[in-house]
Amino acid sequence: MSPESDPAFPTLQSGVAHFDGPGGSQTPLGVADAVREAMISPIANRGPVTAAERNADAMVYSAGRNAFEGLSRGGTETAVDSPDHRGYST
Repeated sequence: MSPESDPAFPTLQSGVAHFDGPGGSQTPLGVADAVREAMISPIANRGPVTAAERNADAMVYSAGRNAFEGLSRGGTETAVDSPDHRGYST
């Protein structure tokens, strides 16, 4: 794979091999963007009481739905919520 073949991994643009896995120096751009968004968002511990708690719940729920969609290569209409889905609908 040439460095230009996967723009999702900006570190590969240097042309130098990195032998640690994703999460180290080879963090995909989408992951770095998601971490940045979480760190600058108005969130707190998850829960139903405050707006910050609800924001955190929504962020976690959305990430789970996106992951399911990516793994299922389709829509999320077949996703099943956990028993404590905290009022979210599918």
